Amino acid sequence: MSDDYLSDPDPVSPSAPAAVPLLPEGERLGVWRIVQPLQACASGHWYKAEHALAIDDHAAVLVFHHADDAKAVLLRFADGQADGGEFGRPGLIATLDSGLTPAGLPYLVLAWVEGQPLLPAAMDLPLNKRLQLVLELCELLESAHQQGMVLRELDPSMLWLTPAQHLYLMGQGLVSQFDAADNLDAPFCSAARPFVAPELAAGLPPSDASEAFAVGMLLCLLVNGRLPKQETQNAPVRSLATWLSLTGAQRYSLDALLHKAVAESLAQRHASPQALARDIQAWMAGESHSALAHTPVPTLLPEAEPMPSAPSRRRRPRPWTRWLVVLAALSLCASLAWLAYQHRRAKPELPPPASSASAEVWRDLQERAQPRLLSALPASAAQPSHD
Repeated sequence: MSDDYLSDPDPVSPSAPAAVPLLPEGERLGVWRIVQPLQACASGHWYKAEHALAIDDHAAVLVFHHADDAKAVLLRFADGQADGGEFGRPGLIATLDSGLTPAGLPYLVLAWVEGQPLLPAAMDLPLNKRLQLVLELCELLESAHQQGMVLRELDPSMLWLTPAQHLYLMGQGLVSQFDAADNLDAPFCSAARPFVAPELAAGLPPSDASEAFAVGMLLCLLVNGRLPKQETQNAPVRSLATWLSLTGAQRYSLDALLHKAVAESLAQRHASPQALARDIQAWMAGESHSALAHTPVPTLLPEAEPMPSAPSRRRRPRPWTRWLVVLAALSLCASLAWLAYQHRRAKPELPPPASSASAEVWRDLQERAQPRLLSALPASAAQPSHD
């Protein structure tokens, strides 16, 4: 995939080249008269016009910025007219006329639809609504297949957003499935080149896989605000806040989907827009999809809940603390023994008798108590002193 992805003009925030002035009101383009300018887009500038012979008959006119797109625009319009130029399904808009302005710029005239170009209006929508618009495009392409048409080129300028936020596809990029192989050398419009699949650019006819690539590039543009590998400074990522609001698993899953949608290899890309649509629907529903088959989403741990603190383990006492306890116990025992010894050594003195009448009783008690006291004292204390 080349790195020169539509650096000028910017598909999201386009601006007209300084050398391309706006057409004035009343400017005639064939049978159409400019009513008012509408909005710039990647390819050029949109105008509202009216038929010169029927004022109530309005049309949308796209005047391209580059004269080099004239061959691609005019040839594509001629092929569309040969194929019938009509679509039987709402949402697919037929091209009514084409030509060159007095300045030599190509223009297309399409049936009028109330609304505005998809970009940059879609970037202000929620992400899921942008994805829903991609699903609507896949449905429009399926309807075109049923009418024998296939998408050869996708120019974001040809996508129209109605006030009810529904998508319309201007049918300029659709070709007949039966004639697709006959126009392999037809040029692509400059704004559509980044959306051309590698095999289509190499000369192969358009297919379901090349359609899937184009839709995948649009998906990247709507999700990220710019095309893959686009490094220009004027391509802001408008959806950054939405992207950051997704969970890690959602971002990983969506990123895998985007990579598969724009893979260069046919074997790694979605086989059709319908296969891509199924993966988009699965992502929106929070389910797995085919893009995760080769890049499985990692198991993301939920937010950690506060864990209850583990019970503290009793610390084993250190050896020296045990010895302190033993020494304290021995000291206590020694103190108690010393106190007991002092208590036994002391001679008890009985109180004197209360009167002389009990003197003999008192002396008798002393004589009886003295042998018992002497027998309780140690032998060294019982012996009389000779000092």
